[in-house]
Amino acid sequence: AQCPRGVKQIDVAVALRRVATEYDIFPASVKSARTARSSLISEGNPLQGDRKKRADWAKDQSVKTYTEGMEVLYFVGCYLAYDPRMKKVAVATVNILNKAGIRFGILGDKEKCCGESIRKTGSEEVFKSLAKDNIKTFIDNGVKKIIVSSPHCYHTLKNEYPEFMVNFEVVHITQYVLALMNEGR
Repeated sequence: AQCPRGVKQIDVAVALRRVATEYDIFPASVKSARTARSSLISEGNPLQGDRKKRADWAKDQSVKTYTEGMEVLYFVGCYLAYDPRMKKVAVATVNILNKAGIRFGILGDKEKCCGESIRKTGSEEVFKSLAKDNIKTFIDNGVKKIIVSSPHCYHTLKNEYPEFMVNFEVVHITQYVLALMNEGR
């Protein structure tokens, strides 16, 4: 059967998820969404990682806390900060930025999830809260340019955060490296 013209199935599905989320109606099969939502609210990440340990991956790296005037903010993202396999990507990104002589920093435990995954489950209010907290942190710290390694963070920061009337320059590390190479760095 074909969908009637003009019906956007994905939009309808997301709208239904939002209604279910508002009334806290989750079938047993999506218990993990409820757990992730709780962790996002309490710890700022969906992985139940301790907020204070968000920057532990960087302890043995040459990484500073972002301060106004630095060239770029490296927005690490949840999986790269907490997942043991993905921490390697964060370390590799730091190594690239250091070798290129880029003045950058991270937010550490001030960084919260970008909110991409929770928005897809329909928790619009949790997404808005995360986005507003991150945006406030960016503004308070004078962030203008953000580098990300995660394609999910890239999409969300670049395409969805402007809904909040902000516009930070968001660049994926692969784009940034290509631009550096073109500059001859």
